[in-house]
Amino acid sequence: MLVEGFKHERFPKIELNRTELGTPTLYKDDPHIIAVASDNAIASDGMPFMLDINHIPAMVDFIEQFIFSWKS
Repeated sequence: MLVEGFKHERFPKIELNRTELGTPTLYKDDPHIIAVASDNAIASDGMPFMLDINHIPAMVDFIEQFIFSWKS
């Protein structure tokens, strides 16, 4: 199941970050964020998975791989 919102819940999440909005990243304070998808290169500071928010096939691949590895 994929949902939008629920950023304070405790389940695996992908943070979406658009630089034009100027919002700070959340992944540093949320251990449940498994990846960050952004339209601009941002410092990863320990986040192992940084995705291009405009490259949908790569995001789909990441989600599929995560779901299959999580279920195993």
